[in-house]
Amino acid sequence: MTTNRNGQRQSRFTRHRRARQVILQPRDMDIIIAVFQSRFLTREQIQEMFDISCITVANRILRRLFDARFLDRRFLPLLHGSSQAMYFLGRRGMPIVSEQLNLDPDEVARTRRRDQALRPGLLEHERLINDFRIQLETGIAESSVSVKRFLHARKCECRFGIRTGGQETKYYLKPDGYFELMSSHWLDSYFLEIDRSTSGLRKLSRKFRTYRAFQQSGAFEKVYDRPRFGVVVVTLTSQRAKNLVSLAEKQECDFFYFTDLSEFQARGPFGNIWTVPGKGNLERLSLTESRRPG
Repeated sequence: MTTNRNGQRQSRFTRHRRARQVILQPRDMDIIIAVFQSRFLTREQIQEMFDISCITVANRILRRLFDARFLDRRFLPLLHGSSQAMYFLGRRGMPIVSEQLNLDPDEVARTRRRDQALRPGLLEHERLINDFRIQLETGIAESSVSVKRFLHARKCECRFGIRTGGQETKYYLKPDGYFELMSSHWLDSYFLEIDRSTSGLRKLSRKFRTYRAFQQSGAFEKVYDRPRFGVVVVTLTSQRAKNLVSLAEKQECDFFYFTDLSEFQARGPFGNIWTVPGKGNLERLSLTESRRPG
């Protein structure tokens, strides 16, 4: 429960019936856009992205946008305790997104419907994806690297084919994200995979082979106009990371980087936390000169 300005208690699950007219401020607009681009964001993630240190202020902003239908929300499924709200685009936010991002209104509406229908069990997955993105961008501030772009899963799924011996093999690849890191001397491309141990090793083996085909066939270069990419995999446990490293070694996927969630949260994306198949030492996230095509 939250309280309004009159001290009346409001349910966190329902909108206030007499929501006041909202005059959107620039930060409100930015939050609406960020929520759409990220698909789902928690209050904590919005605080981090917009440097809102006060929980009360953050709750007031989000409650106002929710009551006025600029944002909508769903809740992470929990067995015990209070469930966490996940904000996504509301109906009144659609024309704002369409105008600000120059998108077809029908496309924005379809995207919102898909988000509204997302299976509850996948909400946690979306939270982890955006945790990675936020920590990546936060870690950038302490380095000489910048994030050139970050694409959500819905923007980087890809179908491609490879023709051999007169026959074409078709592939479908749906990463959890794609991002580019840039310095004054180089530009590196990475796909993101958040592994929650919900997929078996056989299924992951096929996905690893698809990434390898995407790399070796030149299909990636045709789509992204980049010569090479890495694949960043964050698992929930260190044992799972070790198991996937072994799997990647068997698939000759030496362009993968593995770490577990606790290491990532404790040391950040730019620490020596990444295990590369076939290499003994923990590495930094970098497609080094020895791994770049000449």
